[in-house]
Amino acid sequence: MFELHCRGTVSVLQIWLFFELIRTLREKLWRRILRRCE
Repeated sequence: MFELHCRGTVSVLQIWLFFELIRTLREKLWRRILRRCE
C-alpha cells in the first residue's frame, strides 16, 4: 500500500503530533496551576 519513504513520513508526522499534544496539554495544566496559585 505505502512505499517505504511514505511510511517514514507518516511515522514522523505521528511522533510530531504526539509531541504537540503533550505540549498543549502541559500548557493547559500550567495555566490551571498558576490560576489556582493566584
